[in-house]
Amino acid sequence: MMMIAPLPFDQVDVVLCEDRRTVLLHGYAGDALFLQSVCEAVTDLDPDTVERTGADQWRRKAKPDRWIKT
Repeated sequence: MMMIAPLPFDQVDVVLCEDRRTVLLHGYAGDALFLQSVCEAVTDLDPDTVERTGADQWRRKAKPDRWIKT
C-alpha cells in the first residue's frame, strides 16, 4: 500500500541490497518504518560509495509519494 510518509523523517538509512544493484531507503518516523527503492542499476554498485560517501545523493532521489509503510 502506497502512502505519503510523514516528512521529515527522524532518520533515513541508505542500504545497498544483496543484488548490489538496488538502493533501498529506510525512513524512520517515530516507531514507523517506511521503505523506498531509489535505484535499480544495470551494473553492480560499490557498497562503500552507496552507503557512506554517496548516501546524501541517494536520499535526495526519494519521492515523497513513493514511501511504503511496513
